[in-house]
Order: sequence, then C-alpha cells, then structure tokens
Amino acid sequence: MGVPGLASGAAALVLAGRSRKEFRQNPQAYDPDSLSQVNTGRICGIIGVVLSSLVLLYFVFATVVAFTNPEVMEKIRSMQTD
Repeated sequence: MGVPGLASGAAALVLAGRSRKEFRQNPQAYDPDSLSQVNTGRICGIIGVVLSSLVLLYFVFATVVAFTNPEVMEKIRSMQTD
C-alpha cells in the first residue's frame, strides 16, 4: 500500500481509460466481455487509489500527531542521548 499502490492504481485507471476509448471507437472489433473486464480493472484501480490514499493520509496524520506531541518528542530526544 502507500505510494506503490497509488502508482499502480493510477496506472490501472489510465490503461482502463485507453481501453474504453478504443472499445468505443471500434466496438465490433472486441468481444463484449472485454469491456466488462476493462470495467472490472477500472473499479479495482479506483479501489486501489482510494485505499492507498487513505493509508498515506493515515501515515501523514500519525506523523504530524507524533511530532507535535511533547511527550513523544521527549521520548525521541531521550532515545537519541542513550
């Protein structure tokens, strides 16, 4: 999850967009089931982007909370001096 998930989810969305465009331009050249598979990949890409974004937001939030908490900062300082 995180950055790799966000990147692969974005790639899935781009590839699904290209495939949908090709299908719309020439639908008789493709099996109708292939559009269903493209839509499934698109949905999986959306889910991947959303989950990866939530994970990244959580880590950013946890980092900000940890470094703005005086008790945590004191523990970090004490670990550095040991």
